[in-house]
Amino acid sequence: TRMTAFPGVMEMTRSLLVVLVVALFILTFIVQPFRIPSESMERTLLVGDFLLVNKTAFAPAGPWGWLMPYQKLRRGDVVVFHFPPHPPEHVVKRVIGLPGDHVHLQNGLAWVNGQPLDERYAVFEAAYADDFRDNFPTELYTDPGVDPQWWMEMRRNVREGDLVVPPGEYFVLGDNRNFSR
Repeated sequence: TRMTAFPGVMEMTRSLLVVLVVALFILTFIVQPFRIPSESMERTLLVGDFLLVNKTAFAPAGPWGWLMPYQKLRRGDVVVFHFPPHPPEHVVKRVIGLPGDHVHLQNGLAWVNGQPLDERYAVFEAAYADDFRDNFPTELYTDPGVDPQWWMEMRRNVREGDLVVPPGEYFVLGDNRNFSR
């Protein structure tokens, strides 16, 4: 009998197809690659960095809850989501407020439920003063970069000077506070 050191074309094609099917399954249902587009998360994540996002970690458990390690979002988690004013765009931010939390920014520092957050990851690069960004929520609408529809919705959730995060929603900020939308 004759032995060959190299597999035949059929075996190589079959192996390649298996790898492609597994890779497509993983990229479709489990992880997704992203490239950091802006400086909003610097110094945690830099412009141009690549990251793989676990698409299942925070998904609703559903009937597969017993099989997958689903988690609840926690304050401090870094998340990727569709940017509401422009849904095809993805943004990367850090969770600051959970549903029901009272959020306030004072002099650029985040306060949740009356307590200042310990945010060692936050960066405050020199920037122009902005009352909307630095002392939020405010009655003034001065930032032309803020979506007016979002502003009106946000104002409905302000109570006694704090933004109350609605049920099923989260309040997120970039780590580079002065250069994040």
